[in-house]
Order: sequence, then structure tokens, then C-alpha cells
Amino acid sequence: MARRMGILDYRMLKAARRYVVVIAFVLGAVLTTPEVITQILMAIPLLVLYEISVWIAWYWERQDKKRQQAAEAELK
Repeated sequence: MARRMGILDYRMLKAARRYVVVIAFVLGAVLTTPEVITQILMAIPLLVLYEISVWIAWYWERQDKKRQQAAEAELK
């Protein structure tokens, strides 16, 4: 949704990946008990969801480029 509004794009999400890893593990530490295993088990789904959002943004950007190229080809 944010990509469609022009706020985020694939490159921004890709560049922020290392920060998201740190944030996911901090959230895992804050939101769970002090056990390391539960902290990791909390961080992994957060990272998976983030990676899914990066792939979706990449796919949408690729589709937009294809549509734009098709529109340019029609104009020529």
C-alpha cells in the first residue's frame, strides 16, 4: 500500500534490511521472556514477513515497469 502511495519502494526496503534485522531482534527481546530461544522464535517471523514485503514491492515495481514499457511501445 505504501508503495502505491509513493512512500516506499523496493530499493528503500532493500537498503533498510540490516536495520530491520536489528529491530526484529530487539522487538523479540522486548516482547518475550528473557530466554534467547523465544526471542529468536519471535524475531524470525518478523524477518520473514519483512522479506515477503520486499519481494512484493519488487514484484509490483517490475509490473509497473512492464506496464510503462507497454504504454511507451503503443505510443511509438
